[in-house]
Amino acid sequence: MKKLNKIKSGFLSRQVGIAKLAIKTGTALYKNKDQDIKSQLKNSVEKYASEIVEELGVMKGSFMKAGQMLSLFGGSFLPEEAHKVLKSLENKTSFLVWDEIQKQLPKEWIEKLDINPTPFAAASLGQVHIAFYDNEKYAIKIQYKGVAKAIKNDVRALKIFLNTLNLIPKEIDLTEIYKEIEQMLIREVNYTEEVNSTENFAALLLDFPIFKVPKINHDFSNDKIITLEFLDGHSLNDIESLSLTQDQRNTLGREFMRLLFLEIFVFEEVQTDAHFGNYILITEPELKWGLIDFGATKAPPKDFISSYRMMLIHLSKKDKDGFIGKLMEMEYLSKNKESDLDLFWEYANVVGAPFYEEEYDWGNSDIADQMYKYIPRIMKSISIGNPSSHSLFIDKKIGGVYFILRKLKSRFNVTEVLDEVLSYKESKKNK
Repeated sequence: MKKLNKIKSGFLSRQVGIAKLAIKTGTALYKNKDQDIKSQLKNSVEKYASEIVEELGVMKGSFMKAGQMLSLFGGSFLPEEAHKVLKSLENKTSFLVWDEIQKQLPKEWIEKLDINPTPFAAASLGQVHIAFYDNEKYAIKIQYKGVAKAIKNDVRALKIFLNTLNLIPKEIDLTEIYKEIEQMLIREVNYTEEVNSTENFAALLLDFPIFKVPKINHDFSNDKIITLEFLDGHSLNDIESLSLTQDQRNTLGREFMRLLFLEIFVFEEVQTDAHFGNYILITEPELKWGLIDFGATKAPPKDFISSYRMMLIHLSKKDKDGFIGKLMEMEYLSKNKESDLDLFWEYANVVGAPFYEEEYDWGNSDIADQMYKYIPRIMKSISIGNPSSHSLFIDKKIGGVYFILRKLKSRFNVTEVLDEVLSYKESKKNK
């Protein structure tokens, strides 16, 4: 991780930095205006890619996080070169020096806690340090100064930045996505809400001891800082070095899929950010999932979550009419323009493939590759409607779960897990 002596947190310094990037890359685009869009981007945006990422790394905060979020939706409509720039933000890790970040902590906390000045982890909105108090080990998550106040302007700046570079095709309307990103960021920087979500999930998962949610230390937590029990485990990046047996991989994968179904079908609350940094593999004294971040938790409206559940059930049962009908109802597809519904059903069956096998082999899954092959045909033959922005974040969650299961190389019956969750739901309802 790269060390930062300070972060651009002021409105003016952030806007100037963004403007400089837009002007520089925009000028390069203009010089190459006679080339096709792919060549333009290659000779402008890609040329300044490292500079773009460097500037955003110094700013940290919501501009960088919003760019990361948009990259998750960008694969289907962004030119490859533009997608690469946004995607590269996910791997940009830098941290603020202790002399600066400690200014966020109350003085009496610093006196009571024994805090390691070198961060354990760093992200776009804050960083995590190891702390000891009363012989207990904690992770203390500290938000960067000014990121909460900058959200609205940063999301607007991202929109202007991408529009200036002509990175978004004119037929794509991202208005609702930008609104949803803004709302999710506002939620993510509200650490009081994250504490509530963490404790809520701990209570919801009491029947499932394979999931470990860290306890909050309220004495050292506020709206900008969370101090929670340190979970001793392994990063998902270390899977290959753990020598897990196939049975262990299968167990971890099955329970991870169970968690997804529980969130959608039972809890009606979804932790939408399924990436490696939000999970820990605990192997001692017994195998468990450590769930360590609930900042991106979302409780969609009941009518939406009910429709989404039915859409998944129709897909799992290969019910084409039911699935397409629910898609239309949820406005995934336009009601005013024609679409090749047979093609879209083919595409849906790629996503639904894990439901159709007795034992799906995630390690050999090529779902992502198949989906990308369909994208050009989908763009030409499918008229997208106006789906709820809630669906985008749950779709993202499912994509993240699929990716992690592939990394785990699990093998299990997905439909069996879904049926077990639905039975659990019924049993809870009848109590």
